[in-house]
Amino acid sequence: MNHWIKIIGGFAIAASLFSCSQEKEEVIRPFADVLNFDEEVKDLSGGLTKTVITGEKVETQSQKTPDWEKIELQPFIEADFNRPANKDNYQRLEYKSELAGWTDVTYIGTKEKLSVIWATYRYQDSVCIGAVLEVQKLSKGYDLIERLTYIPNAGYSIDNTQTLRNISEEQFYLSGEFDNKPQPWRMYFDIGKETIPVNFDLDVSSNTITFHQGKEKIKVEMSTSGTTYRAEMPIFQSYLEFEITENTINGEFHNLDKGEDYIIPFTADKLPYDLAFGARPSNAYPKISGKWETYFGVGEEKTPAIGIFERLGDDLIGTFATETGDYRFLQGKIVGDSFSLSTFDGSHLFLFTGKIKGDEITNGQFYSGSHYHTTWSAKRNDSFELTNPDEMTSLTEDHFDFTFPDLRGTLISLSDEQFKNKVVIIQILGSWCPNCMDETRYFVDLYRKYNNNGLEIIGLAFERSDDFETAKTSLTKAINDLNVPYTMLIAGTPKDASSVLPIDKIKSYPTSIFIDKNGKVVKVHTGFYGPGTGKYYEEYVKETEEFIEGLLR
Repeated sequence: MNHWIKIIGGFAIAASLFSCSQEKEEVIRPFADVLNFDEEVKDLSGGLTKTVITGEKVETQSQKTPDWEKIELQPFIEADFNRPANKDNYQRLEYKSELAGWTDVTYIGTKEKLSVIWATYRYQDSVCIGAVLEVQKLSKGYDLIERLTYIPNAGYSIDNTQTLRNISEEQFYLSGEFDNKPQPWRMYFDIGKETIPVNFDLDVSSNTITFHQGKEKIKVEMSTSGTTYRAEMPIFQSYLEFEITENTINGEFHNLDKGEDYIIPFTADKLPYDLAFGARPSNAYPKISGKWETYFGVGEEKTPAIGIFERLGDDLIGTFATETGDYRFLQGKIVGDSFSLSTFDGSHLFLFTGKIKGDEITNGQFYSGSHYHTTWSAKRNDSFELTNPDEMTSLTEDHFDFTFPDLRGTLISLSDEQFKNKVVIIQILGSWCPNCMDETRYFVDLYRKYNNNGLEIIGLAFERSDDFETAKTSLTKAINDLNVPYTMLIAGTPKDASSVLPIDKIKSYPTSIFIDKNGKVVKVHTGFYGPGTGKYYEEYVKETEEFIEGLLR
């Protein structure tokens, strides 16, 4: 029995694209990485909120006990092409993003009249996090095309177009939202000339927001006061304050590290499931993946960087490695020949835009919050390198020592007994600095791995405030949130750094000074390439651990 899907009474989706047979039989599944919706429905429970859009009409209905198999996910179950008869009818393509940790597996039909035209499944750590299928039903009387999108543990959508030959075209869009599950949203920070988009999941059942860009996930707990929500960002002195209606959020971002008056308004909307990830194998996109020689600014103020990008569908992942660090985890979209990348981590709020023209990127714009803007350009260059970070900062004296207070006010010196005959890393940082916090995460692991063998790490924090108690509050929050086990001292403010340490100039936060067992400085490393840079981070970790092991022998 084959007929197109009809909406009866607004919600009873009553038919299907394919055979309505409900017989269940054990079948051989030739494609190992195709999501099995027969199995998926067995794990679904709870209620569902359905919304149907037909033209300008919007209807919403809640269901406490949905029929997952026979109604809600029936189109997905019936679009199962993972059958022995289709073994030779689909071409399998695989795309990986090391920066995001994603793998897209796409099956494209090789014959014209296959019911499933193509299907893409996105995996992260071997777990499917999304599926999109484009299916068709063609007959002499009508054509039907559906795009089915499924986000595990969130919901699904069906974008349906029916064309009656020589008569009319009908469309509807149906979404089914799983009750009490985290839902995808998109936040828009208003910085004046532009808005900066950032994806997040909102879980009202646990009062949490989870921002995600590439591999990074930042979970933030919310508190309430009346109708107002407040979300204190981890590590940094910043918070979000907002109100939530059914489908929108309005609020402000306060970054106290930049001043009490640094406030950026924002709005947020629910993100349709079909926009949650960009798997569109039928679209042609300009080539952007790879390594790009990049310059920010113009003239004498121009600074070099390496652009690192990876594309999956119309999703873009990337970052910029500079001579003082990196711009951390960036995520965005490609539309035609234009693209955008953005991030938000509680301190950084970045937006990068540009146009791809062959092996060049033009019309580049970079916004940092509401306080900074510059232009940028790039060209593809796989051999481009930056200045060696071990050669950028030098000491003004051979002897290196200092005395600064810890969080209890106790004075600690490098010459203290606990550091004698030890390999010591001096970490110059600030709790306001996201790159410093990335380095701290790595140093926590490094300390735990090598401390018993004789490694010590001393963090010298140069905080925004010259008031000890205020600086202590900021640093304590970062230490607690990152579970830092090594010594942290309050050394002053950033403007003090070069005057209280025998260094010509602090060119970057962070900067790391490596000292051998004899108290001799053997290396000064400027900046830090964090995990958002992929292989650059991996190479730094490998080189650093080999270096430390050599000093410990």
